[in-house]
Amino acid sequence: MYSIKTLMMILMLVLSLAACGDAQHESDSRVDAQDEPHQGSHEANEDDSHEGHAEVEGRTHIEPETQQALGIVTEQAGPVVMAELVTAYGHIRTNTDQVTHISARFDGEIKQVHVAVGDRVETGQLLLDIESNESLNRYTMVASVSGLVTQRDANVGEQTNGGELLVITDLSSVWVDLEIFPSDREQIALGMPVSLRAGDMSTIHTGTIAMMLPQAQRNQAVIARVVLDNSNGRLIPGTWVSADIRTGEYEVPLAVRREALQSFRDATVVYVRDGDDFQARVLELGRQSGDWAEVLSGLAPGTRYVTENSYIVKADLEKSGASHNH
Repeated sequence: MYSIKTLMMILMLVLSLAACGDAQHESDSRVDAQDEPHQGSHEANEDDSHEGHAEVEGRTHIEPETQQALGIVTEQAGPVVMAELVTAYGHIRTNTDQVTHISARFDGEIKQVHVAVGDRVETGQLLLDIESNESLNRYTMVASVSGLVTQRDANVGEQTNGGELLVITDLSSVWVDLEIFPSDREQIALGMPVSLRAGDMSTIHTGTIAMMLPQAQRNQAVIARVVLDNSNGRLIPGTWVSADIRTGEYEVPLAVRREALQSFRDATVVYVRDGDDFQARVLELGRQSGDWAEVLSGLAPGTRYVTENSYIVKADLEKSGASHNH
């Protein structure tokens, strides 16, 4: 049996241990209460940090050898003189100043025809043999110019009867007639430079406004005429063209090439180069003209960005993002 003194000592020890446990629990509770707002503040800071860099999306690494093999080209963003342009449409026409109509010097019977429509002839080349009705002498007709035979109204045995026998067209230069509508008419003047695309639209031809025809068409457009060199014969009369007429220019402090722009994660971006890393940089764009787009925000002057084959960087970023998501 325990004595009363021993029982009292055991009771005091139990009470003492219980008190220590309560104190420790209160201390732990205070620590938890302090930690909870601190943890919430840290999460908020992470969110704020992410929002602060929302304009930068995506990063990928491409080795220099791979960049060269894929044709990835970069240049620095900076100020650009942009053109004020009026877009017009029209078609290529034969330059009638270079069309030659051929008739017989003396009426008679056509004895021989040496050319056909589509033939290329040179100056001095034999065209026709004709027997004169008056002298019954046979004479020849030769080409006075070089060009293509575009019309023939002469066959063996026929009489010339003062008519037009052949048409030779020199296509070494052609006209481009552009339709200028009333809303643009005041901006267009003689001598303004013009960039034109015809046919496959890949080749750019340049010229100037040489003439404004004085009469409006049925659609109320007036014709602005451009004379183009066609020594290579690639510009075919009748082909439709689009043209940009340069009516003025202005300088912007920062611009990028429009071919560099890509759509990425619902934004318009360029891919900036940082060493051998590439990042998608979200841009706010202003005016666009020709090959250039004005940058209002999202890019610093002097930043090097991808100008050629940017779609390759985009594909690599999208592939990297897909792998990361899995």
